[in-house]
Amino acid sequence: MKAYYLLMYDIVNPKRLQKIHKICKGYGQQIQYSVFLCQLTREDLEILKGKLSKWVNTDDQILFIRIKPVKKTKEGIDSRVISLGKKFSFYEDEYMII
Repeated sequence: MKAYYLLMYDIVNPKRLQKIHKICKGYGQQIQYSVFLCQLTREDLEILKGKLSKWVNTDDQILFIRIKPVKKTKEGIDSRVISLGKKFSFYEDEYMII
């Protein structure tokens, strides 16, 4: 079964940026320069993550956000986001400015 993902990246090194961009173009529709809409099976997702993992380092970040409805898991809604490189976390502020 295929699911839709928003794939976004922030890559520090220009050489790695070009390689990652080229890989992503083969898996989805480019929405913005570093944002793609991909329709992937679980197997496609694992293959794509494997290809990208070879080029990403700890200064970079690649996010996969599942946008098709998902089942609730032990991890909660955060399980929709898969991050390579820098760890992704939702911004949760205790204060609200009105």
